[in-house]
Amino acid sequence: MSWTAVARKDFQDARLSRSLWLLTGLFVLFAAGMAWIYTEIEALGGSDPELTALGLYDFLASSATLFVSIAALVLAYKAIAGERDSGSVKLLLGLPHSRLDVVFGKVVGRTATLAVSIVLGFVVALGVIVALYDAYSLVDYALFVGVTLLFALVYVSLMVGISASVATSGKAAALAFGTFVVVELLWGAVATAAVYVANGFALPATIADYPTWYFGIVSLSPSAAYQSALATVLDGASTTGEIVGGTAEAVYLEPWFGFVWLTLWLVVPLAIGAFRFSRADL
Repeated sequence: MSWTAVARKDFQDARLSRSLWLLTGLFVLFAAGMAWIYTEIEALGGSDPELTALGLYDFLASSATLFVSIAALVLAYKAIAGERDSGSVKLLLGLPHSRLDVVFGKVVGRTATLAVSIVLGFVVALGVIVALYDAYSLVDYALFVGVTLLFALVYVSLMVGISASVATSGKAAALAFGTFVVVELLWGAVATAAVYVANGFALPATIADYPTWYFGIVSLSPSAAYQSALATVLDGASTTGEIVGGTAEAVYLEPWFGFVWLTLWLVVPLAIGAFRFSRADL
């Protein structure tokens, strides 16, 4: 047995849970509702002679980041810490699983659970697009869904890494919620504070005077990286997540570098969590 067995059991348990179907229902309402609302907002194109789906991706992405990140937090923060609380982790490790198998299996299982909700939601939203939009590309839509699934994997990995790092669900909840608040709600303030300190406790007069590394910090957050990644694969999207500023020589400000940031968020927290879990006294 290996991480695949852990992932399979984790997904099967979630499939029988009401929380999965509640999450799926909410995401279906969210995705379909946003696709319809976009048609009704005159400023975003609801009154255009030809309503296209390209602008919808920007409209959806800014809200999807919040929905997916919160869903990943709820689904994954107790993935391992909860097992340690209940003592079931000892039973799990009594089977031929290594601790690394448990960590990877939890990531795959919880990501698959969240992916079901996301895919079903976007399938229903596609029906709205086909019915109400004048122009759309199935390839672009598939790319949009694919990058969103990657973002979900990144966030689940981050939360499982946190769960693996601590001994109790309470600590996992506090650390997961704190991380969410910092990287999703306060990240811009963190970058501004860094500039304030580096500039002698004063802010530059205009945005053009901000150092290039400031824009790099802003683009580092998972949500900004996700929107930069979307800008790379969706040619012509306006991408609200694109960073304005810096210099042409700063490679980390290129939209494709969003995939690099997402990879770091995927690997680093999970590696730290797996390392701590491997040495934890259970």
